[in-house]
Amino acid sequence: AGVVGDGITDGSFRADLDPRLAAVLVRHQLAGLCQLVASDPDAVARTTKQSTQYILAGLLAPQTLDD
Repeated sequence: AGVVGDGITDGSFRADLDPRLAAVLVRHQLAGLCQLVASDPDAVARTTKQSTQYILAGLLAPQTLDD
């Protein structure tokens, strides 16, 4: 939750996030990503890129999405 809390404090992440909940959810999303990649090694680049976009879209403050 430290990294998420830091991101909220510095304005990189949305202010309405619960840092602890966000950290737990991201950890589980990454665990799911690992399972997907293990089941389809040929899709590593595509799966990783899309997953990163989805995770960041949920965390980033609106002004950072435009950068």
